[in-house]
Amino acid sequence: MTVGIVFFDVDGTLVSPGSSSSFLAARFGHQDALDDAEARYAAGGLTNQQVSEVDARGWRGTSVVTVDRWLDGLRCCPEPRPSSRGAVPTTSNPCSRRSRGSP
Repeated sequence: MTVGIVFFDVDGTLVSPGSSSSFLAARFGHQDALDDAEARYAAGGLTNQQVSEVDARGWRGTSVVTVDRWLDGLRCCPEPRPSSRGAVPTTSNPCSRRSRGSP
């Protein structure tokens, strides 16, 4: 029996463009603060814990239903492209939350 685990690099790979945290922070209203904190983290000026605290303060008071609705607008995976014959595939995007049966 084979047992394994799969890891996905979400931001910039499955989510395009940008990061999922920045996408949500824009909806919460603290994108500038989070983007600044992430830049300071990348430069060594903040710890991951400190960046997480900046982000967590923005989530306070927002319902799961609201966040779920916002995530419907998150672009995931490359969009279907026309084939060499100009036809666009008719199958739904496999990364679409709706196509996977999510609410």
